[in-house]
Amino acid sequence: MRIGLYLFAAISLTIFAAVITYFINPSYYMLSAFNLNLNLPVALWIVLPMSILLIFSALHILYYGTKNFFKLRAWRKDMQTLEDGLYWSVLQEPKGEKYATQEMQDGACFLSESKVLVSQDSEIQNEKIKEAAETVNKIMNGEYVDLKSKGLSRKLSKDNPINIQNTLNRLKDDSKFISVVLRDNVEYSEDVVKKALDIFVGEADFPQALKYINLLTKEHFYAMLERIDNENDLGLDEQNAKAFIDALGFECVDYIMLAAAISKSWQPDSALSFFNGLRKEDEKPESGYLYLLFVYEMLSEVKDFFEANPENEFKKFKMFYALKQTGTGYKISELLDISTLCDED
Repeated sequence: MRIGLYLFAAISLTIFAAVITYFINPSYYMLSAFNLNLNLPVALWIVLPMSILLIFSALHILYYGTKNFFKLRAWRKDMQTLEDGLYWSVLQEPKGEKYATQEMQDGACFLSESKVLVSQDSEIQNEKIKEAAETVNKIMNGEYVDLKSKGLSRKLSKDNPINIQNTLNRLKDDSKFISVVLRDNVEYSEDVVKKALDIFVGEADFPQALKYINLLTKEHFYAMLERIDNENDLGLDEQNAKAFIDALGFECVDYIMLAAAISKSWQPDSALSFFNGLRKEDEKPESGYLYLLFVYEMLSEVKDFFEANPENEFKKFKMFYALKQTGTGYKISELLDISTLCDED
């Protein structure tokens, strides 16, 4: 009950009772107690208990009304918090929401650890949650959504699956964005940076790749080597090749892969001179140098090389050399997997 309406009705009734009583009995009545004498109209004695009851009932209503008011406000606040919790769970970014009422805290605490998946044909009445669900569905269908315009670009963590997928969608559609990801790689998830690198090495040349050499792996380097052919060396000159060797820490097999690639685009003298210089500094490039000798059919130089090295080294190369001595016209890349040419320890 509204306390204002109750007070109006109760006071009106009290006044009405006082007036009726006064007209019926306008005399006075004296009450003596504790050496006190109270001589008041009978009408006043009639409404006095009514007034006391009115005061205490009003205080009772006020107390419980105030209590219910704050409880209702807490529930309304919790409903807003619940909406926020559902919103972030739909966006795969659950928050540690705190609820004002224990009942809601016990019932909705699971949202702090939950990610809600909403099907595309779901009918959602809440506009905020509906917008979140539509955003997620667009992204998961391969569409790039500008999260900045929705105020979400800095609210979704870099490891959020929706944020990752949205960034991957942009990488697919916006080639200029690749350099942004590689430049600011610490701001993006590992999956996003990996995808950007995969796309990058499929399009870039070696001078461009030097810019991000600290991000590249040997697998990325191999992927670029595979793109080299007789018509395009992708800008791989001696200086760039040396930079990748130093940065990636080449082993025996890496030198052979490099030798196989440059044999397609470099002049034989340049390729042999480059590897000759490398093997003077380290033994690991020797297999790459030997591979070039076979590619260029320089069998006399191969023989000299073998005579200068112990019998237990370069076993597969020696097997192929013995085969070549029979007059076969096979090339080394046709019979042997170049990734297995290095001797195993």
